[in-house]
Order: sequence, then C-alpha cells, then structure tokens
Amino acid sequence: MATEVVQIVIDKQLLRATDRVAQQRKQNRSALVRDALRKHLRRLSVRAMEESRPRRIRQAPSIVRRIQRVGAGGGVAGRMPDYEY
Repeated sequence: MATEVVQIVIDKQLLRATDRVAQQRKQNRSALVRDALRKHLRRLSVRAMEESRPRRIRQAPSIVRRIQRVGAGGGVAGRMPDYEY
C-alpha cells in the first residue's frame, strides 16, 4: 500500500498520550495513529450501513421476542439466543 506523509495538528496532551501508548504497544506513532484511524473509519462505515438498513431488519429483535413467546406457549423446548443488533 502506498503511503503519503501528512501533517496534523493535535494538542500536547493528546500527543503525549499517543506516544505513551505507542511505546507500550511497541509501535511507532504513525502506526498507532493509522490503526486508530482505520478502526474509527470502519466503525463509522458499519454505523452508516446499520442506519440505512430497511426498517423490517431493524425490527428483528422484536420479531425474535414474539417468536420466543409463541414458541414458549407452543411447547418448543429451550430458548432462542439473544442477538446483538
């Protein structure tokens, strides 16, 4: 992957914390900032995808709860797992 040198401005306290964590992780400052930026951008991307999902998919947890109630009354053994949405 091609890299490019960039210049950013951050406050001294954030720079000291960055250097301290980079040293603890045995990374250089650039690698730590790159990793943190990648993770942050990935989280933003996932959040945007989740917010753009159709409403019926976002309602899945309530549908699962209804199925659990019907299943419990209908003699279905066990319980459906809880899913994080």
